[in-house]
Amino acid sequence: HKSYEPVKTYMAHHQGLIINSINNIVNKDILKRRFMSNPEIKAVEILLNERMPESVVLSKEKTKKMPKGKYVN
Repeated sequence: HKSYEPVKTYMAHHQGLIINSINNIVNKDILKRRFMSNPEIKAVEILLNERMPESVVLSKEKTKKMPKGKYVN
């Protein structure tokens, strides 16, 4: 009995991503324009532009543990 077996897969979505990337370059950011034309995405555009902080403030203060909440449907 083998302890390993090669996995043979074909990930078609990778080819789709490549085609989309080429389309995006040829058509000058068409995917970004289409994405941002969606009103729900446009509403949260500011979050997409958010940058990582350059520095982090560390605190030695003890924080109170919050009890785990229960979800209600």
